[in-house]
Amino acid sequence: MQFSEEDSMPAPIQQPASLALSSLPEVGENSSLESTSQSLFQEELPAAALDRRKLGALHLQPATVEELFDIDRFKYGEYDLVEGLLIWRGMSESNRNKEQAKHLLYRFQRAEQDKPTTRRVATLEATIAIPTKRYLMSHQPSSSNAPPQSEDSEKSPTPRRGHPDYSVVRADFAVGERISNEDRALLSPGSSKITFPLKRTPPEVVVENTSTNGRRDMVEKQELYAQRKIPKYITIHNDARAKNPQPAVYEGNLRNGKYEGMEKPLRGEDEVNLGPIGVLKAKDCIHPGSPDARVHREGREQRMKREEAEKKRVEEEQKRKQAENKEREEKEKRKQAENKEREEKEKRKQAEKKEREEKEKRVEEEQKRKQAEKKEREEKEKRKQAENKEREEKEKRKQAEKKEREEKEKRVEEEQKRKQAEKKEREEKEKRKQAEAKVRKQRKLMRDAGLLVSDSSSSSRGGSNSPISSGPSSRDSPRDSSSSRSPRRKKRK
Repeated sequence: MQFSEEDSMPAPIQQPASLALSSLPEVGENSSLESTSQSLFQEELPAAALDRRKLGALHLQPATVEELFDIDRFKYGEYDLVEGLLIWRGMSESNRNKEQAKHLLYRFQRAEQDKPTTRRVATLEATIAIPTKRYLMSHQPSSSNAPPQSEDSEKSPTPRRGHPDYSVVRADFAVGERISNEDRALLSPGSSKITFPLKRTPPEVVVENTSTNGRRDMVEKQELYAQRKIPKYITIHNDARAKNPQPAVYEGNLRNGKYEGMEKPLRGEDEVNLGPIGVLKAKDCIHPGSPDARVHREGREQRMKREEAEKKRVEEEQKRKQAENKEREEKEKRKQAENKEREEKEKRKQAEKKEREEKEKRVEEEQKRKQAEKKEREEKEKRKQAENKEREEKEKRKQAEKKEREEKEKRVEEEQKRKQAEKKEREEKEKRKQAEAKVRKQRKLMRDAGLLVSDSSSSSRGGSNSPISSGPSSRDSPRDSSSSRSPRRKKRK
C-alpha cells in the first residue's frame, strides 16, 4: 500500500474572488479601513475578508465552516473552528509539528505495507468535524417517536452564522477509515472539505504533538475528541528548543466519555507502541529531521534578543504614546474647561433672556386678560341691552296683539249686532208685507163680494178695525164668495 502526503491531504480549496484578500490594501495605506472592517466584520464580511496583515489576526472571530476553509493560511495562519469561533493554532507550533507528523506518516506506511488492502488511511493535518454542545443538546433523543435527524449536520434546523452545528479541528496526524469519492459527493459543500465529517465513522486514533501550548492538547482537545467519540488519543510531548528536552507520551483510551491513561517518559531507546502507527522510540519523538540543539539554542537566543529589543521598542513607543496621550488629555481638559465656561456663560445669557421674555410675556398676558375682561363686560352689557330691547318689543307685540284681538272681537260683535238688526228689519219688513198682503187680499175679497160700501160705512161707524172684525167670518167667506163670484163669472163669460 502506497501513501503520500498529497494523497492523505484534502484537495486545496480555491479561494473565491469575493473573499480574496490580496485585493485589499496593506495596513497603513488607508487607516480608515481598519475601523471600517472592524465594524462590518460581524455583519457583512466573512471571517476571511478581515483587513489585517498578520498571523493570528482572526483569532476568536466568529465564522462558518466555509469561511474557515477560505482563509489564506500563508497570510493569516492556521485556525481551528470551535463552537463557531476561530482559534489560532500558532505559527511555531504548526510548523514544527509538521515534521513530527511526517515521521509518524512514514512509520504508519512501514507498518501497513505488508498488510492486505485496507480502507484505513493516515492523514497529515486531518480536519475532524466535532459536534458542538448546542448540536448535542438539540439532538438528544426526547422520545421514541422523535423524527430521525438529517444525515448531514449542516441541514439541521436554523444554524446561525458563527454558530455552526459542528466544530472543525485540525489534528497533526489521524488514522481512520477512508471515505469513498461517491460517499463524499453526497455531502454538503462544507462537509465535503472535511477529512472526517460528521455522521461518518470517526478516526481510530488521533496524535497531537505538544510543546508550549500543552493545555490546549491535554484539556481542550481531549474534550473535543471525546465529544466525537474517537477511541484513542495520543499526545507526544517534546520541545527540542528546550535545554533539557524530556520527551513523553500520553496514550488515552476513551471510557465513559473521557480519556483514561497516563503519561510515560521516554528516554534513549525506550519504545512505546502507538497502535496502528507502530512502535516509536524516544529519539524519534525529539523533533526528527530538525537541526541539532545548538542551532536551536542559537536561534532561540537570537529570537530572545529580537524579542527583548522589540519589547524595549514597544515600551518606549508606549511611553511616548502615553506622554502624547497625557498631553492630549490635558489639552482636551483645558479645551473642555473653556467650552464648559463658555457654555455656562451662554446658559446664563439664555436664562436672562428667557427671564426677560417670560416677564414680557406675563405683562402681555395681563394686558390681554384685562382687554378680554373689558370686552367681556361690553359684550355682557350689549347682551343685557339686547335682552331688554327684546323684552320691550315682546311686550309691545303682546299689547298690539291684545288690541288687535279686542278690535277683532268688537268688529265681530258689531257684525253680529248688524246682522241681528238686519234680520229683525227683514222680519219686520216681512211682517209688514204679510200684513199688507193680507189687507189687500181681504179688500179684494170684499170688493169681489160687493161689500166695499158697507165696509166703508161700517168702518165709519165702527172704526178702522171693524171691517175686519165685523165682516164676514173668514170661515164663512169662501162659501159666500164662491156664491157671489159665480154670477159675475157667468156674466164675464
